[in-house]
Parts: sequence; C-alpha cells; structure tokens
Amino acid sequence: MARSIAEIKNQMLVEKANQSALSGLNSPSQVAIWNLLFYIVAFAINAFEQLLDVFSTQQSTMALAAVIGTDNWVQKRTFEFQYDATNVQYLQLNTTTLSVGYPQINTAYQIITRCSVKSIGQGICNIKVAKNSPPEALAVLEVSALQNYWNPNVSNSYGFAGINYVIISEEADEIEIVGDVYYAGQYASVIQASVVNELNNYLSNLPFDGNISINAIEDSIQSVLGVNQVKLTKVTLRRNTQAFGTGTIMFSLVDGINLVELGSFAGYVISETTSGHTLNDTLTFVAQ
Repeated sequence: MARSIAEIKNQMLVEKANQSALSGLNSPSQVAIWNLLFYIVAFAINAFEQLLDVFSTQQSTMALAAVIGTDNWVQKRTFEFQYDATNVQYLQLNTTTLSVGYPQINTAYQIITRCSVKSIGQGICNIKVAKNSPPEALAVLEVSALQNYWNPNVSNSYGFAGINYVIISEEADEIEIVGDVYYAGQYASVIQASVVNELNNYLSNLPFDGNISINAIEDSIQSVLGVNQVKLTKVTLRRNTQAFGTGTIMFSLVDGINLVELGSFAGYVISETTSGHTLNDTLTFVAQ
C-alpha cells in the first residue's frame, strides 16, 4: 500500500538526521531549497507507489480470472456468453491451442450485464445473471442457451465434469417497506416524492447479488432534505414468483424481527408493485 507523502518525507528527515554531512541543512523554513527538494522527491515516490498499487490490483484481478474453474473464471466466461435469436452462437475447439471459444467474438451478442457466481459445495455452482440495464431476467431460450454453455455433457462447453451449473435468472425481487416518516412541514409538497425516489435509487444502486440492509433503508430515508425521523414498522422481501403476502419478513416492529441484512434471490430488487402496497401506499408522512 502506498505510503503518504508525509510518511515518506518523515523517513527522509530521519535519515537526514543520521547523516552528519547534511547537518548544514537546518533552515526551518517550509520554502527552504532542501525542504522543497525533500517534498518533491516524496511526492514523486508517493505517485510511483500509487501506480504500483494499481498495477498490483490489476494483476491480482487478472490472476484470479485466469485460474480455470474458479468463481472469478466462471464469471468472466459468463460475461463472454453470446446469444442471438437468428444467428446461432456455439463454442468450438481450437485444435491448435486446444482451447474452447467462439470462432468469432461479437460484443453485440454478449447479452449478460450482471453476473455473480457462488460455489456452494457438493459440486453445485450457482450462476446468477441478468441482462440489460436496468437489469431484467433472461428469456427462456436465452437461459437454455446459457445452460448448454455450461453443461459438461454438451460438446465443447465450458463446464467441468461432476459440476452442476445452476443458472438463475428471474425478474427482480420485490420489497415492501412500511413505516412512518416525520418531516418538517415546509417540505409537505415534495417530501413523499423525494423519499420514494431516494429509496428507489438505493435499490437500483445495490451491487448485483448484494444484500439489502435495514440500516441502509433507514439511512436513505433520513438523508432526504426535510426528514426529521423515520420509524419502520415492517419490511418484507419476496421473490418475484411468490405471491404477495409471502416472502421473508426482514423487519417487524411488532414481532421483534430484525434480520439486519438479507440477500435477494434474483440478485436485484425493486420496490413492491402490488396495488395498494407501493411505497406511496405504505409510507405514512407526518408533519412536525
């Protein structure tokens, strides 16, 4: 990790004090020639060490992605998956290099925009994906093509024998947030729209397959100009395929439930869309 300019300069000053031949460099002025030279050298060393840090990070990332079979490698290969409804994409074996890949790379066919990979043991590797931005689920035929891409029983796939690659691609999970928002009265005309917009921004900016946090939900509401206090009553997260009223209760004031954080099934989350249970319906705004 790069040392700060101050740390580097202090080390130089310590070494200077040990060199009797440099005892004449004793002016306390910050613009003394020797002081400026020390600073310039320290600045240059700091910049170089920062570049080394960047290079080291890049090399580590490349190394992780290059190791065949790791989650990082699977993720990289998944982003390279190509699909077109009319022009069939298939992997081929290069008989010279003995490597598998597409005969022609076409980034326009690389439909995966979100991907997380988790090996969960017992030979199971979950590959969670979405396409487009904002993210959405892959179509049935797209999922089928991606499954074959990783099926070890299919000729020239990327899959390894003995590994079950599970493709997960669903529409966004939905979260219902119920609570009271106390605000300064002069913001009455804009407070509801501002809070709803801030919560939707929080959800849309979550890392793919990241966790939803109760504290972050509260912080998002409290960050809105005019909000004085928020009191959540209930927060429920449900898979898109689950009927409203089911799912997992993340927080319940009445039942004393607080899971603090919870991951989504689809990898991304939107606010509840069921009529009568949207953010505009479940958040009560109280002027103070």
